[in-house]
Amino acid sequence: MNIAKVLHTQAMELADEALLAQMEGNSKAAQTFFQKAFWLEKEAAVDYGAEIADELIRFLYLRGAAFLAFKAGNINEAEQLVNVTLSKNPPHFIREQLKDLTKQIKSTKGTIKNSKTIHLVGILMDAYGGENKIKIQNSIDDYLIIFVPHHLLEKVVTAYWMKKVEVEASSNSKGIIVLKKIKLVA
Repeated sequence: MNIAKVLHTQAMELADEALLAQMEGNSKAAQTFFQKAFWLEKEAAVDYGAEIADELIRFLYLRGAAFLAFKAGNINEAEQLVNVTLSKNPPHFIREQLKDLTKQIKSTKGTIKNSKTIHLVGILMDAYGGENKIKIQNSIDDYLIIFVPHHLLEKVVTAYWMKKVEVEASSNSKGIIVLKKIKLVA
């Protein structure tokens, strides 16, 4: 079994876990599973895509990565993957699915425009790597849990652990707070 197939299989198992978590009403766990599934599927499609002999399989992995990016809340990544896939002239049924996803992305982007920006000064006190979250303590008894894009989590924790930071984040209509910017406070 080649690496891309193994990554894809793992991604689909995590996507199944995400759907189960959603059905159980555990949206945080679902988000985490979708995020992990997305990164594995993207790696299968993008990093190992050239090694896949069957062109249809390559398109299926790219489509899967785009949908998982969307489910994980990585709207810009989803949009980029849709554009890349459409530029490679996929089969008609994949093109139609990606057009539907594009409509969902545009709708979501309209919702994101209505999100609230949060500014916060505090200390990065904790990190939850499996869930892509950090905890910023801004007073003795007040803190915020903030989602951090997977690819940035290690850098953020390494650079700012137990340091006073200024954070800019966005909060969507569901109350999910996502990191936009972070810097040390002088």
